[in-house]
Amino acid sequence: MQRKVFALLTFILCTSAFASSGGGAHHEPSIKDLMWPAINFVALFGSLIFLTKNKISQAFTSSAQNVEQMITFSEQKDREAQIKLDMLQKKLESFETQRQRVFQEAQEDLEKFTRVLGDETNNEMNRIKRDAENKLETEKKQALSELNSELLDHVIGNAKKQIAENRGYKEKAAEKLLSSIH
Repeated sequence: MQRKVFALLTFILCTSAFASSGGGAHHEPSIKDLMWPAINFVALFGSLIFLTKNKISQAFTSSAQNVEQMITFSEQKDREAQIKLDMLQKKLESFETQRQRVFQEAQEDLEKFTRVLGDETNNEMNRIKRDAENKLETEKKQALSELNSELLDHVIGNAKKQIAENRGYKEKAAEKLLSSIH
C-alpha cells in the first residue's frame, strides 16, 4: 500500500514538474495549458477516492446506521412518551371526576351534618324546655305546699289563740271531743 502511495506521489510530482516546464519567452494562452493541471487533478482525486473508497463507504454506512438507530430510538421514545401522555391524561380526567365526586360528597356531608346538628339542637332545646317546665312545676307545687302548710299553721294558731282566749270555745271543744270519743 505504501508503495502505491509513493508511486502515485512520484507520478503527481513528475507530471506537475513536466507541466510547469515550458518554453522560454512569450507564450500564448491556450486550452492545452489546462490539460496537465486537469490530469493532475483527476489523478490525485481519482487515486484518493480509489484508496479511500472503503473508508468513505464505511463512514457513510456507519453514519446511515447511526441515523437509522437514532430514528428507531426516537420513534420508540415517542411511542413511550405518547403512552405516558395518554396515561397522564386519563389520570387527569380521573382526577377531575374524583375531585367532583369528593366535592359532591363533602356537600352532602355538610347538608347531613347541618340537618343532624339542627335536629340535635332542637331536641336539646326541647329537653331543656321540658326540664325547665318540670322544675318550675315542682317548685310551684313545693311553694303551694309550703303556703298551704303555713296557712294551715296560721289558721290552727289563730284557732288555738281564739280558743285559748275564749272559755266558751274551750268548753264546747272539750264537749265535742268527749262526745266523739264515746
